[in-house]
Amino acid sequence: MSANLLERIGAGILKTIRTIRGTPDPEKKQYGRGYEPLPAPLIRAFNKQRPLGPRRLLCYAPFKMMYFAFGGEVIACCHNRRNILGRYPEQDLMAIWKGSAYERLRDFIRNDDLGNGCEVCRNLLMSENFDGAKNALYDRYEEGGWPLTMEFELDNRCNCACIICNDLFSTQIKGDHERSNPYDSRFAEQLRPFIPHLKEAKFYGGEPFLIPLYYEIWDLMTSINPDIRILVQTNGTILNDKVRKLLKKGRFSINVSIDSLDAERFEVIRKNADFRTVMENTKWFANYCRVSGSHFGIIPTPNRMNGYDLAEITRWAGELGGRVYFNTLITPLELALWNLPPPELRNIHSKLSGAALPSGTPAEKANLRHFRDFLKQLQAWAAANEKMPVSPMKTALTRQQLSATKALFLQRLEHSLREKPNRESLMELFHYSLSAAAGVRNSDLVYMVLDKIPIQEIIAELETGNRDRVTLAAAKKLFESEGLYKMEESVNE
Repeated sequence: MSANLLERIGAGILKTIRTIRGTPDPEKKQYGRGYEPLPAPLIRAFNKQRPLGPRRLLCYAPFKMMYFAFGGEVIACCHNRRNILGRYPEQDLMAIWKGSAYERLRDFIRNDDLGNGCEVCRNLLMSENFDGAKNALYDRYEEGGWPLTMEFELDNRCNCACIICNDLFSTQIKGDHERSNPYDSRFAEQLRPFIPHLKEAKFYGGEPFLIPLYYEIWDLMTSINPDIRILVQTNGTILNDKVRKLLKKGRFSINVSIDSLDAERFEVIRKNADFRTVMENTKWFANYCRVSGSHFGIIPTPNRMNGYDLAEITRWAGELGGRVYFNTLITPLELALWNLPPPELRNIHSKLSGAALPSGTPAEKANLRHFRDFLKQLQAWAAANEKMPVSPMKTALTRQQLSATKALFLQRLEHSLREKPNRESLMELFHYSLSAAAGVRNSDLVYMVLDKIPIQEIIAELETGNRDRVTLAAAKKLFESEGLYKMEESVNE
C-alpha cells in the first residue's frame, strides 16, 4: 500500500472524527473587544470545505509556522507580508517564535479576525474561493508549542526572468542587482533545535536548486530528522546529478511552475526557460514523486496570456498524478486578471467553465475542486469590478502630479522629524535607501506609494538605523510602485 494511499485514508478518518466532534458555533462564540470576526455563516461554510474537517480556528499558521522571507524578515505565511513578526539576525529564531508580535497575531486568529495583515485570505474567503485561501494548509498537525512547518525564501538567485515576476524574486530581472543577504551558516545552525520537531519544510526562490544555503539546510534536515516532508517549488529547469543525489536522501515533494502547455507562450512567460527541457524534467519529477509516494504539484499563475490555458493545464496535471494549485497574480497590473473589466472576466469564466475535466482519480477530483474554486474567484472579481471599476493597466502620471506628490510627502516627512535630534541622519538614510534600491532607475514613482503609508511607520523603519533593512524595504515599495504607475509618454504641459 503506497504512502499516498495511507495518507488519504488517514486524512479521511481524521476528517470524519473532526466532523463528528464538531467545532464551537461561531454564532455563540465570545469575541474580544475591538476585533472584527468573519461572518458566522461564512465560517461554517469554510469549515465544511476544509479537507481535514472543521477546526476551531480559521487558521493555524501563526501557531505552527515560521516563514523566512528575503532580508531576514520572519512572517506567519507568504500571504501576510505586512505583519513582520521578527527579523534575523537582529533577533534569534527562538526569541521571534516566543515574541509578542507572534502572540498578537494569534489573538486576532483566536477571534476569527483576519485583519492583522491577513486580508488576502480574508478576501478569498469572502469570495468563497476556499481553495485559493491557504488557511487549510496548516490544519494537518496538532499544535505542540514548536513550529511544525517552516518555509524558506532566503535568496532570489534564479535563471529565469519571468514576465510575471520582478527583481525582488529573480536576479535575472533588470540587471541582476546584488543585495546583501543576512542568511548564512549561522542561520542554519539556529535551525538545529527546531528541526527535530518539524513535520514539513518548504523551499522557494528564486530557483531553489541554484541556492547553496538550501543544500546546507537540506543536509541538516535529512541527517537530524529524515522524516520531514521537504517540498521544493522549482521552475523545472534544473535537474542534474547533484539534484538527483539530493532527492534520494530525504522525503522530497516537488511543485513545478507551469504557465502554459503551448511552447511559444510558455517561453514568453517563463523567459530564459526552454519548454522541452522543462517538460522532460517535469515528467521525471512526477515519476520520482510517484515512486517515492510523495506529493507532486503543478503551479500555474493565471494571467492575461494564459487565462484560456488553465483547463488544459488542470487536465494535464491530473494525467501526471499531480495536484494543481492556482497562484493569484496582483502585479504587474497589465498582466493581472483581477482588475479586468467584468465582461472580459466573464468571457474567461465562460470559456473555462465549459471544459469537461475528468474526476476519476483522487488527484483529478482535487484538481476539479481547485479549478471550480478558481472559477468562483473570477466571478467574485467580476462582481467587485461592477461595483467599483479598477484600472486594468498602470495609472499614467504627469510630471506635475508626481512632482507635487513627492514635494508634499517630503514636506510631511521633514515636518514630522523636526523635533528629532538625529533628523539629518534619518533624512540621509531615507535618500540613501531610495537611491540604493533604485540603482539606475528613476525612483520618484515610489512617492505615490509612500504617500499612502502612515508617516510614523516610515520613521520607525528609518530609526532602526539598519541600511540594508531600510534599503530592502525601499526596494519593495519601489517594485510596488512600478507595478501600479507609469509616466505619461507624451504630455501637453
